[in-house]
Amino acid sequence: MKQGNTYQFDAAKVHDSLVKQCRSWFDGFGRPKWVVGISGGKDSTFIAGLGAEVAGPKNVIGVMMPCGEQADIGDSVRVCETFGIEGVTVNIGRSYEELIDEVVFGALRRIGVMKTSKDTLINLPARLRMATLYAVAQSVGGMVLNTSNLTENVLGYSTLYGDHAGSFAPIGNLTVTEVLALGDSMGMPNDLIHKTPMDGLQPLPDEARLGFRYADVDRYIRCDEGDDAFKENIAVRYLNNRFKTDIVRIPAPVFDFPNFVQSGHRG
Repeated sequence: MKQGNTYQFDAAKVHDSLVKQCRSWFDGFGRPKWVVGISGGKDSTFIAGLGAEVAGPKNVIGVMMPCGEQADIGDSVRVCETFGIEGVTVNIGRSYEELIDEVVFGALRRIGVMKTSKDTLINLPARLRMATLYAVAQSVGGMVLNTSNLTENVLGYSTLYGDHAGSFAPIGNLTVTEVLALGDSMGMPNDLIHKTPMDGLQPLPDEARLGFRYADVDRYIRCDEGDDAFKENIAVRYLNNRFKTDIVRIPAPVFDFPNFVQSGHRG
């Protein structure tokens, strides 16, 4: 809530609302297993903890997906142990290397392209992780939870059909600052909730790559704070990346017979 330039966030109230909505969704879909990709950072830590509270630890599966060696994999293991959820590991490293070889030395060479783009190398692991999560979810009768937050969505700092995928996004309307406040209010491990944000696919932390702090973006989102140049930068990023949140756009042509969905049919 914004009152003048004073931003007030009631963590307890938001927590109760989240739990209520998530529990309703969980019950409404027949209490499926919840499958969460565990990186060991604030978002996956919070989602794992929220899932354990809402669905019960036995109904949450945390999937750890290192791409080869991952120095901080212990953090991911600790997330699962902290909340008592089942943790499984799928190393995507070999699949990533083999697919890159097929793309570079197979498909691209045949059309005269000698190497992949930098973005391809960065985004492919995220998309392999998405496929892994759905393979686990479909095998256990589960649903994948999206771990993207509002700040990342505004910035477009997620991979389409990668980490942005999921059936439900509990923190999709919460900023980074708000996720941190919720994690603290729920007594989650401080070092995991406040871990320096990194995507794990490149050496620089998120904020160093972006060139600004998440906290500054959050103040712009909630309080309209920041100079004109900063606001323009964020606005351009948001407009250029809206296709990631508006994933499927389906036209609604006019028919001479009732629209199947609008008429209440569900198949």
